[in-house]
Amino acid sequence: MSKAPFDADLVIIGSGFGGTMTALTIAHKLHPQELRDAQNKLKELLTGDPKAQLPATRDQQKLLDELTERLKDSGALRRIVILERGTWWTTPLPTMQDPQIKTPKFLRDRGQPVQYWSALDHFKGVIDLFTRCLRRPGNEDGLYDISHMGKRRLFGLFGGENDGVSVLRANGVGGGSLVYSNITVRPPEFIFNGWDTTWTKADRDKYYELAKHAIGYSIPLAWNELADGNIPYKKAPNVAGATNAGLSNISTQTSRLDPHWEASEDPFILPNSPRTVKRLGTDGSNWLARARVSQTAVKAFRPDGFHTVDSSINDLTPDRTPPYDALVPPNYPPSGAFPKIVNHCERQGRCTLGCLPGARHTLNKQLIGDAYGKPTDVVPVAQFPNIEIRALVEVRVIKPLDTGYFVEYYATEDRSHSKRMTLSARRVIIAAGCLGTNELLLRCQANKTLPGLSPRLGEGFSTNGDFIAFLDKTKEAVNLTRGPVQTSVAHFNDKPGETNALFHIVEDEGIPKALSSTVKYGVKLIQALAHHSRLPIWWVLLRAIVNRGLRVITEIRRNAQARQEFFQSEEELTMNMMCITASGRDRANGKFTLGGTSRRETPLRVTPMDPAKTPFYKDPIFQAIDATLNGEGGLADQLVRPEEKRKRRFRNPFLSAGADTLDAKSLTITHPLGGCGIGTKEKGGVVDQYGQVFDYSEGGTLYDGLYVADASIIPAALGVNPSLTISALALRIGERVAAEMTA
Repeated sequence: MSKAPFDADLVIIGSGFGGTMTALTIAHKLHPQELRDAQNKLKELLTGDPKAQLPATRDQQKLLDELTERLKDSGALRRIVILERGTWWTTPLPTMQDPQIKTPKFLRDRGQPVQYWSALDHFKGVIDLFTRCLRRPGNEDGLYDISHMGKRRLFGLFGGENDGVSVLRANGVGGGSLVYSNITVRPPEFIFNGWDTTWTKADRDKYYELAKHAIGYSIPLAWNELADGNIPYKKAPNVAGATNAGLSNISTQTSRLDPHWEASEDPFILPNSPRTVKRLGTDGSNWLARARVSQTAVKAFRPDGFHTVDSSINDLTPDRTPPYDALVPPNYPPSGAFPKIVNHCERQGRCTLGCLPGARHTLNKQLIGDAYGKPTDVVPVAQFPNIEIRALVEVRVIKPLDTGYFVEYYATEDRSHSKRMTLSARRVIIAAGCLGTNELLLRCQANKTLPGLSPRLGEGFSTNGDFIAFLDKTKEAVNLTRGPVQTSVAHFNDKPGETNALFHIVEDEGIPKALSSTVKYGVKLIQALAHHSRLPIWWVLLRAIVNRGLRVITEIRRNAQARQEFFQSEEELTMNMMCITASGRDRANGKFTLGGTSRRETPLRVTPMDPAKTPFYKDPIFQAIDATLNGEGGLADQLVRPEEKRKRRFRNPFLSAGADTLDAKSLTITHPLGGCGIGTKEKGGVVDQYGQVFDYSEGGTLYDGLYVADASIIPAALGVNPSLTISALALRIGERVAAEMTA
């Protein structure tokens, strides 16, 4: 095999669930056995000689380095380049597995840019988030990218347009895994009715279980178990060397407490799944308040429609109790599979801001270990030295070559200067996320670099029914700031005889301490704005700020007589407030188009496809969600005192009358789907069932070597958190691409 006339054999645009799952799948399946054997021999020698002081170990190191270069030069070791527009993010604090905080320096020594999670658990954390962690011009490496689609007002006064959807997405190595809620949930089977694909129920069983193992332990180990006939599990898997310590069900106040939950088979997945559904039992004394309160409330009107979520977070197995799932390896005590000390959940409630103890299964952990080796090892051994990660890179256009593709991108060298660069590759996988992929392909279509793209490109956008709401003054203490960000999920309209078209889920949502005061007073302020016209709106805001300042001065003076609200802790501020998120089956009737015709217009626009241009927030799914939350006997009625039933309501601050007054009435979502839907060419699909892009130009069928593997290919709303589905689809696509690369 000779070296190909390209800069890379494969370029992957994006490093989220689609990008990482395909990258590590292909690297694993194309890994030369000769190199694997040499790596395993070095690892074995390093077990007894961790500093590589003995001649035999040093000789094996040298042999491995020479072998790697020889295989790269010959083309036997395929060159995989991952392009990511963000930077690396990691904790600035010691963790159980990295007590010396070696990870940041380890990355910088390899030329990788690094940022730290915001570590402040009070109001200064909000300032840190907005000044350092929010992506904007001049701060391209910010973690949070809030995309408000539409057109800004002229001089801030008039002529604005609001497309009705704002999207919160991640910007960093690891993509959406950096800010997601760690939920791995599979949608019910009826969701797949109408999908134009041969993805059968048996296939789904395989790939969903494969995805759980890939997220819970590692992607290469998942493929090893499948090759051994152990996906779905028939025996306890071999997880020696795993990056993560498996999925967890976190409901107790601290690790190792016995939750005393009730366990039953999961109705959504195959009967022999290794994981059972866990629900609140008769003894909830060890439970986190939010988990206990939310499950008790749902149980009152949906007795068997709720459970504790499977979280991609390390936690310690309860002490002195038998395993709840016989085939799942325990995280504690050490079984030889994991380090003696495992990073585990410390219930800090700040998953979406960055896990300071390092317990979450973010994909950057798998990428760093496989591409560069383990940072805490004296002599790190990269499993896939053929993977190159280029951070702070934004792709602008893809152009076809005779037998490959030309990728044009901008590399941000610092916060003020970007340099135009190019890269050629035999194959390209686009995994830039729903918005990023649609914008890139629409630009390629407009520039006619990929003129054969489907005329339906951009159609089928779904909000996935994303919804957030708050309920104040609950009858029991909830304590939003404790625990993982989500603990429990309830399912509605999922049973035979119910309206499956309005299927939705409701999950409890934690609030990081840093945001407690913002939530406490911000929600009240938005509700107050609902009672004022647009004319005095800024006067209302100014008056609220001044009144708050005067109140603080008064409370400081009175604090000696009685403890004042100003001196409450962040936990107390939201102690009696419940926050929920929901997802559901919307109509997926949005269409992306390019914007950017003026400096006021966003690069990507989205509009409803129905003739009436019905706003996205008026989709019937949101009426169904509101009925679940605020209907008679619904969730709100269960959470408030009897005398306040039918009075207190869950409110979405982004859909309030106050937001309408500000011309800001908009769905704020985190799970955008569609635009590049799976289908057949006859029915207008943008990609086929394996993510390969259709070519509609004369004489063409598929763009050879061009694929999409992210949320954009999902052709309809899932109604649940999509990370597990994206992973399952990406693993299937990666398997297909690897097979083509070896053909």
